[in-house]
Amino acid sequence: MKGTLWIDRDNYQWVKVEAEVIKPVPFGWFIAKVMPGTSFVLEQGLVTKGLWLPKHFRLEIKAKVLWLPKGYVHDETYRDYRQTLPSSTPQ
Repeated sequence: MKGTLWIDRDNYQWVKVEAEVIKPVPFGWFIAKVMPGTSFVLEQGLVTKGLWLPKHFRLEIKAKVLWLPKGYVHDETYRDYRQTLPSSTPQ
């Protein structure tokens, strides 16, 4: 794999990471192989002072399963974080 990591200059906190498969990766001898081009991106942001949480995640898988090409893309965005207060009544 090859990748890049971004770090916030003011907080010394990582804000984004990208990685990509550059050589095939076999699994289970001949059953499956993760192919070049498989990648992910994970981004996080400052929610409140000292609290960094995910903002975006994208995963793209390129694989071969029993020699048949397979693909999968998953994309998630996180937002509108809210702090919850502990309940004052026991449950």
